[in-house]
Amino acid sequence: MSENLQRIGKCSFRYCSSLKNINIPEGITEIEDGLFFGCTSLESVSLPDTITGIGSSAFSGCTALKKIRIPDNVVSIGGSAFCECSLLESISIPDSTKSLGSRAFAYCSSLECIDMGEGITSIMDKTFTGCARLREISLGGNVSSFGKGVFQSCSSLTEFVIPDKV
Repeated sequence: MSENLQRIGKCSFRYCSSLKNINIPEGITEIEDGLFFGCTSLESVSLPDTITGIGSSAFSGCTALKKIRIPDNVVSIGGSAFCECSLLESISIPDSTKSLGSRAFAYCSSLECIDMGEGITSIMDKTFTGCARLREISLGGNVSSFGKGVFQSCSSLTEFVIPDKV
């Protein structure tokens, strides 16, 4: 992609089922809603540090995606952003991130561990529902709002760390 590119519109790569790799150039600030929705062959995504938001359903249904680095400047992760990314194994959410949308990581059936940054203040309804292999999670110390069914059907959850100051 061109380094002069400033924006990629919503759903631009929706259902591009043969797309395997993508390198988003510096300068792009938002992964728009539904941008890679249903890209079932997408294995590798490189996001620049200029990204500040990941929109709703941005990577939903990317069933081949095993890992992704959330850039340090991301403030919000939208609803269903990574829903049904069935091969995603772990996620580290940076300190800059304030909110996780409803079902942001729902039904990520291979997700085993989550490391939440200190910036998270709200976790919406069913954010991690159906993550059957999720074993451990540690919350940051600034969570003030916790939605309904956040860890519903996380049958392997054995360790949940809540800091004293929450």
